[in-house]
Amino acid sequence: MKRLALGACIALVVAFAASNLAGATRAQSPTSSSRVPAGLTPEGRLLWNFEGLLRRSFPRQRVVSVKPFTTTWSFVDFSCASFCGPDYRYFEYVFHESAGSAFHLSSRRFSNGYFGVQPVQVLIRGRSVACDRQEKRFLIAYPNALHLSLACR
Repeated sequence: MKRLALGACIALVVAFAASNLAGATRAQSPTSSSRVPAGLTPEGRLLWNFEGLLRRSFPRQRVVSVKPFTTTWSFVDFSCASFCGPDYRYFEYVFHESAGSAFHLSSRRFSNGYFGVQPVQVLIRGRSVACDRQEKRFLIAYPNALHLSLACR
């Protein structure tokens, strides 16, 4: 009887682990590469869409370089791949498979301070990143954050 109970417990643990592993695999590789995986936070969804647009803009590049903002700039520009010079910093992807994006590049330009005092505009190759089709919200970053802190405004 103890052997049967032990076998049932082991089978239950293996089944539970397998179902969790399958769920994690589904979350990491959605059926459609443009769909955001279930369970991401709002910040995770922003990053997923941003990285998908970066991958479209820089195909086959593992690392993209960004010209960081300074006190005089009102934007941060992801403008080239690989090493681009001493004034650039590397951006490495967080998500392994973010290929699609709800974001798109826009031709709209904004003046200094348009998004407020703190946030700076995020650009890819000098173009604004629109968060919606109507181009009413655009991707921004907060320069005082310890990491790349994104938002749509």
